[in-house]
Amino acid sequence: YDMDRVFMDGGSSMNIIFTNTLRKMTIPRSVWKSSGTVLHGVVPGERATSLGRIELKVVFGSRSNFAKQILEFEVLD
Repeated sequence: YDMDRVFMDGGSSMNIIFTNTLRKMTIPRSVWKSSGTVLHGVVPGERATSLGRIELKVVFGSRSNFAKQILEFEVLD
């Protein structure tokens, strides 16, 4: 999938992806790993519990200047 608009927080050690994004990418829930991670500060004053974890191959940059990496994401609703 080619995404031209993404938000990346370079200071965070947590990667987050939302269930509706995975649904649009047709990635089934069966490939998610279990996770009991509780996140604070994603929504001010509330906590969010991860529904699972998923590893995705990500490519950053352009055709002439790019890097590939496998990133692990926490899945939130």
